[in-house]
Amino acid sequence: MLLPESLTEIGNAAFMRCPELSEITLPEGVTTLGDSCFERSTALGSNIEDIGMPASITRIPNNCFNGCTCFEGTLTIPDQITELGTNAFYGCTGYTKVVIPVDFMYAYNNAPFNECTGITEIYYTKGQTGIMPDVVKEASNTGNRYSYRLEYSVRSTLEKVSFEEGITKLGNGAYYFSPESYYVYTWQKLKTVNLPSTLTEIGSNAFRGCTALTDITLPEGVTTLGTGCFCGCTAIKAIEDIGMPASLTAIPNDCFNGCTGLEGTLTIPGRITELGNNAFRGCTGYTKVVIPVDFKYTYGSTPFNECTGITEIYYTKGTTGVMHDVINGSNATQNHYSARLEFSVRNTLEKISFEEGVTRIG
Repeated sequence: MLLPESLTEIGNAAFMRCPELSEITLPEGVTTLGDSCFERSTALGSNIEDIGMPASITRIPNNCFNGCTCFEGTLTIPDQITELGTNAFYGCTGYTKVVIPVDFMYAYNNAPFNECTGITEIYYTKGQTGIMPDVVKEASNTGNRYSYRLEYSVRSTLEKVSFEEGITKLGNGAYYFSPESYYVYTWQKLKTVNLPSTLTEIGSNAFRGCTALTDITLPEGVTTLGTGCFCGCTAIKAIEDIGMPASLTAIPNDCFNGCTGLEGTLTIPGRITELGNNAFRGCTGYTKVVIPVDFKYTYGSTPFNECTGITEIYYTKGTTGVMHDVINGSNATQNHYSARLEFSVRNTLEKISFEEGVTRIG
């Protein structure tokens, strides 16, 4: 089918259910596609690039390519696309990978990738800002509700995600969501995450419950980990495997809570000045902890709850070589007895050792 260069608009359902339509190219001047304009036209080609995606198009409307099972391989969403309508790619089961801007915002009540059951990989371009938006819990006109997102639609099949250089932040709840305390969505096949060297922050609960996650390395520039960001990632065997950048000074609440795959020796570097509440709760595979003798525990934070396998502590000299006194009062701001590693492992601890240079035991 030959379309005129003067064409600017294709109306609703214009080519809906045209199963023999195989040759059509959108002219560069087209600005508007109507709802369902190519719905269930199953011979369009192997990708939307075969019909063209003019730079003048900024919106792919509702049901535009719904049921186009002829599409396969990689779907690329260009930077100029600012809106994807509901069910825009519904049932495009031949796609295995999506390339999409990391800062794409999903419009209110639009879920473009429903039933795209073949997608196993996402590659994020940096888009305009390089910042992945936080997931929104409730429906609102601001968009980006968890159930509208590509990630949610492919949560049962997604195995790999990669990020372009220039991306600086992963949003809260990127691959986890719990709209209610009794209902949880997790990405249980996500195994490989390739992070860019430009990344500085990973949001709260970003990878929570990703039980297959093994291949991930934190870049040296990361300064902030969000609460619970690796909670329940039971396939991670050592935090050294994912890296502990020199720029990181705090391990937040619930960061590795329930990571039962962690085993052997846990080493807390001297630069870590804060361990959040339940940071390593239930990490039952650890048998030894190496920690600075002068580490100060924050009141109200108990990082090592239910670490029932720890039998040994080795104290490095830290900065001062002086172990702080334990404080018993409820008004203590630091080093309250109940926050300390020693208190949490009091029923299992068999051996302690001290590095040369330690001068005082509190």
